Amino acid sequence: MRWRQYASLMLIVSALAGCTAFGDSDNTEPPMPLPALSNDETVKVEKVWSLGTGDGLDDQYLHLEPVQWEDSLYVADADGLVTRVFLEKGTREWETETGARITGGVGKGAGLIFVGTAQGEVYALDPDDGAIKWHKQLSSEILSSPQASGSIVVAHTGDGHLFGLDTQTGDIVWRYEGVSPALTLRGSSSPLTEQGHVLSGFANGRVAILSLDDGRKLWEQVVALPRGRSELQRLVDINAAVQEDNGILYAVSFQGKAAAFDILSGQTLWQRDMSSYRDFALDLNTVYITDANDVVWALDKQNGKPLWSEEQLQRRGLTAPAVWNHYIVVGDFEGYLHFIDKNSGKIVGRVRPFGDAIDATPLVVDDYLYTISVDGKLISYRLL
Repeated sequence: MRWRQYASLMLIVSALAGCTAFGDSDNTEPPMPLPALSNDETVKVEKVWSLGTGDGLDDQYLHLEPVQWEDSLYVADADGLVTRVFLEKGTREWETETGARITGGVGKGAGLIFVGTAQGEVYALDPDDGAIKWHKQLSSEILSSPQASGSIVVAHTGDGHLFGLDTQTGDIVWRYEGVSPALTLRGSSSPLTEQGHVLSGFANGRVAILSLDDGRKLWEQVVALPRGRSELQRLVDINAAVQEDNGILYAVSFQGKAAAFDILSGQTLWQRDMSSYRDFALDLNTVYITDANDVVWALDKQNGKPLWSEEQLQRRGLTAPAVWNHYIVVGDFEGYLHFIDKNSGKIVGRVRPFGDAIDATPLVVDDYLYTISVDGKLISYRLL
């Protein structure tokens, strides 16, 4: 069952990449077999606790990422349930039924927790007791996490627009109308809000920086230009959330490039051919990316040159990478977590916490790793 579900997803991605045509038979290659591990290579981890947090994704292709706030994790499921979980013990602190189909979240900021819905609504919840403070109707489905800073929460809607909402009332303060192609991947880039700015990628392969106060565009730059004859081949969506570090903006697009830009001027610092629709990770010197073929890459932050690539997990439906101590961690469609040495790129261990797929990016808080399955099971690990 898991392989059939994964093959269906990969057929869709292959078609979007222009590798298959509508009406063709399913010629999707099977996942790579699990690579053998020697005893001295295996990472030793210990489960700290586990907890059920609702029904998970409910067979929907969504990326509902848990978020950490102070001493708790906040988790949403597709059926509208939001749960607060105490980090240390894995106890359920509260549950709130929003009554909506949640498709984007969880986001945080300005003392609130946020989720977006299939109906195009943003919900703001009190992190202490789960009370719904307000909800606001926007223009279309929300497929990424609303994010807040100061008095503004920003939501990216499926029609390519960014909305700035008042965090206290939900009133619309500003609206930025991005250009969205006729055909896009299902998903959108979660906005980054910090230091008075909004940073976001868009489905037309561009990134932009806006003023957080009024939505005024400060600059816009191209990550990838559409190429090819068909609309499928010309997809260059930026679904991964952009990231900022030390005055540099990093982004990656589908069927396009990974790139770095000067945050003040928008000047392109480097670009490298890359195709990804997952979020990526940074550490002091490196950008870690899971590409559209499930190859895990480490790129030098200064120039974008590859430091290593791990190809033994291709077509295993990998998550975005997470940096945990000396390791890069990715989950897969069979419920495995894979541990990759972040210096060498060598697979050094794995564990299988679930029989169900892992779609959300593993979350690292201090020395602990948290991962959630598509059916809502949440597990905490520590290294031995």
